[in-house]
Amino acid sequence: MRPLLLSVFAVSLSACIADPSAEDDPDVDAGPPQCALIACPEGTVPVDTCPEGATCQRIDDACGGAGVLCADDPCKVATACPPDRVRVDACPADGDCLTVEGACEDAICLYEPPVCEAVPTCEEGFERVESCPDNGMRCEARTACGFTIFCLDTGECLETPACPPGFSEVDACRDGSAPCNAEFACGQRILCQEDDPLCDAAAICPDGYDPVPGCVDDGRACVEVPVCGGTLECMACACPVGFHAEPRCSEQEAECWVGDVCGETLACIQDVDCDGLPTCDSGFEPVERCLEGDGKCRYEASCGTIIACLSDDCAEDGPISCPQAGWEVVPGCVDDRPCESFAYCGHRYDCQPAR
Repeated sequence: MRPLLLSVFAVSLSACIADPSAEDDPDVDAGPPQCALIACPEGTVPVDTCPEGATCQRIDDACGGAGVLCADDPCKVATACPPDRVRVDACPADGDCLTVEGACEDAICLYEPPVCEAVPTCEEGFERVESCPDNGMRCEARTACGFTIFCLDTGECLETPACPPGFSEVDACRDGSAPCNAEFACGQRILCQEDDPLCDAAAICPDGYDPVPGCVDDGRACVEVPVCGGTLECMACACPVGFHAEPRCSEQEAECWVGDVCGETLACIQDVDCDGLPTCDSGFEPVERCLEGDGKCRYEASCGTIIACLSDDCAEDGPISCPQAGWEVVPGCVDDRPCESFAYCGHRYDCQPAR
């Protein structure tokens, strides 16, 4: 902080002091009036121009129209920077700064760069994405005014990733084994691991097992067979563990499991270690089997055993009618008319349009 150097102005008297002899003799010329110096009020100082932010007042004399401009302490007003710069406490290492001397303190003024209004955009053939994917596709970052976007090449791509010679594609790299790398092409990614010369590239599933894309948790046994580049997953062509095959089981029975196994539908019943055996409900009687589609027959299961039960009211039914309107029951399909069969009360009947 430098001491404030104030310039003192000579001012005229605030009031003219006349020659006393002039009062005694009106004919005597008193000469020009003598004016005292004008002093600024306490707490203010004379200045050439009023500083920005200061409070100023002008005090004029009554003699020759002269005056003095008085301002409160200019040190209360911070030294201003030029319009193209901003005041900072300290100049940054790479900053373009200017020091402006002030009455009481200097100001450090940093050059303020012009406002940047450019917006980054993607070129033709590219589209904006949140981030560049790790899939081998061409992707680039574009920056403008400190803002960065990512642009992905959307052009047609006909390549497909392939493993180099001596490597095979795998679903996941085997830990602690041969080298494993990712290969990219046109947005696709595959894993390639070096072939093991001791592996069996022609491995197949064991007897009674079928290869599957992945083991599923449906109760059936599933094994993994090591092959070059990974493993071959095989599921058993059998009932789930704790079940045995029972063609009469249906999905409606709580003790039954029915599913697609090795390309065929397999029905299984649960193995249950108990003493009870299934019985037919009241109004039903046991029969050898239920015909498919017979609404009068149903299965009952218990303790791993299943029986067929036929409704007792079958004996009370009258003449049998075909389910199709305008059709009649025939003793077998006898001509070229359409013929369909249906099961009812343990018997199968043929139906053809009535003549």
